[in-house]
Amino acid sequence: MEEAATVRRDPRAALHWLMRLREAQDGLEAARRKANPKSFGNRVLRHFAFVLGFLLCLILGILVLAILGVDVKNVKNNRAYDTGMTVVSFVSLAGGVVIAMLWVRRRAAQHRSKVPELEAQLQREADEFAASFPDVVRDLFRAKDDLLLPGPVLEAIAFLQRQGPLTSPPASALAAGPGAARAQEPCAGQMVGGCRLVRKLGQGGMGAVYQAHHVGLDIPVAVKILPPEFVQRSADAVDRFLGEARAAARLKHPNIVGVYNVGCEAGIYFIVMELVEGGSLHDLIRAAGQIGIRRAVELAGQICQGLQCAHDNGFVHRDIKPSNILLDGGGVARIADLGLAKRMGGDFGMTQSGMTLGTPYYLSPEQAADAKRVDHRTDIYSLGCMLYEMVCGKVPYEGDTLARILLAHAQAPVPDPRAANPAVSDRLARLIMRMMAKEPDGRPASAREVLAELQRGAG
Repeated sequence: MEEAATVRRDPRAALHWLMRLREAQDGLEAARRKANPKSFGNRVLRHFAFVLGFLLCLILGILVLAILGVDVKNVKNNRAYDTGMTVVSFVSLAGGVVIAMLWVRRRAAQHRSKVPELEAQLQREADEFAASFPDVVRDLFRAKDDLLLPGPVLEAIAFLQRQGPLTSPPASALAAGPGAARAQEPCAGQMVGGCRLVRKLGQGGMGAVYQAHHVGLDIPVAVKILPPEFVQRSADAVDRFLGEARAAARLKHPNIVGVYNVGCEAGIYFIVMELVEGGSLHDLIRAAGQIGIRRAVELAGQICQGLQCAHDNGFVHRDIKPSNILLDGGGVARIADLGLAKRMGGDFGMTQSGMTLGTPYYLSPEQAADAKRVDHRTDIYSLGCMLYEMVCGKVPYEGDTLARILLAHAQAPVPDPRAANPAVSDRLARLIMRMMAKEPDGRPASAREVLAELQRGAG
């Protein structure tokens, strides 16, 4: 391997992936050793099994002699005892040998059955690495097959570690001390929360979302990495976030994106969620403009069902917007980011110094005034704004500054969707305008009530 070789594609990510390759090689080597009956470990196990088997057979033999009436206490001039013990000794020796052989062979067979699976896993890892980092393979390996060999992989790891500041984000956070924010953004191939990050899907104010593979469950997932400033909050805020997110993980509903795991690893706070691959409502609106009224009512009804489940369990989402509504392969709406929601009656939120949480185009007046003092009706307002956008092809309030948008939500008259789209029925228009009432008391009392209106033919 040439020390002058250059790695042209993210050496830090390549290093993480190569370390995982080396772990896979170690696992395969260990399984092969255990699958060999003549290995040192199996030889030790064979001797132990022999001694254990011999003692068990000897004890059983003596018990049998006693049951047959042989006086095992009077051993002098006791021909029956001498004969019986001779037989028992031979049987015990034979039993020890048989038990040792069977035990070792069974153990070896169990590990032998794992070898093909581990070989296939290593091959997959090597193929993925070669596809993701072709420059690394070309520069640091003689051939792609070298990725399956410990020697070349160890040399590549050593070379990359000599190339400067390639310390992983978790290692950097550990070096900085407990609770420190991560110094670098996570990269492809890194393990977070038992998941291998594959690629970055997007970045928002609440952090970055990655497509990942859950190693334990062997399924694709989405991993949200919270922004560094979150870690700089007080320890109480972090504890409350973890508690609320774990509570949200217990919500199981077909219109809510499930949460599998939440936690912190070396300063990186993460949420592991279901991967919904059908795009978002934001993508649909951007592509289609106006959504058909029937389809808009159908999606709003599905969102209502998910919201009602959250509200019944004490959660206020506070960030209902099209990009947080994901559509699965069947076109069913799924509410995302409930792991970042607020418990009713709690004072914890992803806000700073009382600043608002949410997107201004869908933000209720009371949430803009004080994000910490809202209830479930703020979600109904946001859903009303979103339903208006779906049937009208534009947001209800526009402005060239954040202040003007928030002022419009607080003071401007509620727009009539029929003015933008005459095809909207009177009943649906009245429902949307009620949902967008300035005062929470003027809105439907619950998402269940909104759903009932939609089902009564508001579309």
